[in-house]
Amino acid sequence: MTTTIVLKDTLPRDATAAPCPCGGYADPVDCTKEEIGGALNCGRSDACCIKAFICRICKQRLVAGLAAPEMY
Repeated sequence: MTTTIVLKDTLPRDATAAPCPCGGYADPVDCTKEEIGGALNCGRSDACCIKAFICRICKQRLVAGLAAPEMY
């Protein structure tokens, strides 16, 4: 079973990849219901302030908070 890593740094809203702790990069994937309802979500809409990724190298799932929409 793959574990989920929660990234500590906020990513830009238009992020198309995320750095993985293994040194690789992760591609975006759909968030799960658990991630959408989790602590990183701001509560505005389904996946307003979070994005999920899968690492190309280690296949770990990464979840990151996104910069607030007001910042753009």
